[in-house]
Amino acid sequence: MAVTKLGNLIDPQVLAEYLDVKLMDAIKFAPLCNVNRDLEGRPGSKLTLPKYGFIGEAGVVAEGEDIEMAELTATSVEKEVQKIAKGVTVTDEAILSAYGNPADEVAKQLLMAIAGKVDKDCAAAFREATLNVDVDAFGKDAVIDMIAKFGEDMEEDMVLVINAAHLAALRKEDDFMHVMNGQVIMNGEIGQIFGARVVVSNKVQANEAFLVKAGAVEIIMKRNVAVEADRNIVNKTNIFTADQHYVVYLRDESKIVKATIA
Repeated sequence: MAVTKLGNLIDPQVLAEYLDVKLMDAIKFAPLCNVNRDLEGRPGSKLTLPKYGFIGEAGVVAEGEDIEMAELTATSVEKEVQKIAKGVTVTDEAILSAYGNPADEVAKQLLMAIAGKVDKDCAAAFREATLNVDVDAFGKDAVIDMIAKFGEDMEEDMVLVINAAHLAALRKEDDFMHVMNGQVIMNGEIGQIFGARVVVSNKVQANEAFLVKAGAVEIIMKRNVAVEADRNIVNKTNIFTADQHYVVYLRDESKIVKATIA
């Protein structure tokens, strides 16, 4: 008589391939980041990475006067490669009862766990922004002040990342435009204001908001997601772990503005 084994339901290699394919889709902030896989397979736990400084705000130039020239500078920052991991157990009863789909649930839970931590690290990198504004309350005036920090460099697409606490106030603004079907570029996008796409994220705190251009932050993957499986014969459970080695850092300070909300 044929026996259904867990390996027939959840293949670790197939699960790892699934996580690799879906991970960037699951990371909400991935569209705002450079994703670098050049270091996959290369040894070393510390990376020396370039970090570009802001050239400064534009100034008033009188007729016939020279435009002040600024030099684009790049410093370096050393970052430690970190390993994140999560495990999940599936009991024999869950498999034998055929309640739900254990294979799909394992994949979903591990994907959410890894993507959520990468998003959290992206938000932490946002907080290192050197272009800052202080506002008493969040609304269209705050957005105007944030956009002004970019000076004349306003032609690139911008994404306004806010906490859900400020969503109602922003939606009440006359300048807010609700998102149209098919015009979303990332998860959580709910509309636009002054040309900036508005994205809601719980990874952003209620006392902050960020205006971000693509490429402000970089995600460097050291290797693909690794998945391993084991069997606990004592309590009859099936164990799966997934881990990812990566670095997230603020790469270009000129492409992000932070608003601190009183």
